[in-house]
Amino acid sequence: MTETGKGRAWGVGAFTAYGLFVVFVLGMVLFASLQRSELAEDHPYERGLAYQTRVDRIRNTARNDGAIAFEHLVAEKAIVVRFPNLPSEREISGEIRLLRPSNASLDRRWPVRPDANGAQEIPVSDLVSGLWRVEIDWMVDSVGYYYQTRLMFP
Repeated sequence: MTETGKGRAWGVGAFTAYGLFVVFVLGMVLFASLQRSELAEDHPYERGLAYQTRVDRIRNTARNDGAIAFEHLVAEKAIVVRFPNLPSEREISGEIRLLRPSNASLDRRWPVRPDANGAQEIPVSDLVSGLWRVEIDWMVDSVGYYYQTRLMFP
């Protein structure tokens, strides 16, 4: 081969490699632009505030000796939720949620309405057996509290 032929082969190879690189980069840009970005939120600031509110409620529960007690009454097909240190003369509101992780259509909700002893009975006769997540979100006057645990029903 002549000296000029080697120079052209090298130039054609470099141009081909550069061209393939450009096509690859453009293909990756196109591929990335067509992907759905489900991690992006519409209102991240509001979600952050809601998360901070929940953290504050959990701290209030821990400061106020907030360990809620559960008692499963098998014969009555109910659970009793006992709220600690509830002053009876104050305004109490909130919600008790039993959430089924495997099937959201089975979720149940009840308003918080404890009796004079700070206990509330929840009927569980219609609940399927298995794991349930219990979330209790309540307010005493203007102070919010939150408690979460898991219960296993036979």
